[in-house]
Amino acid sequence: MRRKMRIIVLIIEGGISGYIFYAKNKLENDVIEHVMTEKNIPKENIVSSEVFL
Repeated sequence: MRRKMRIIVLIIEGGISGYIFYAKNKLENDVIEHVMTEKNIPKENIVSSEVFL
């Protein structure tokens, strides 16, 4: 029974970690797209696009 609970907890933790990774990447891509389209800055001129939550 404990082994099943550990597996379930690991699956849930993996899902949460995967979602956070996905959300950070999506936000970073959205910011880069916004800067390129709305501010007319070429991608080569974007120095950093690190996301923090």
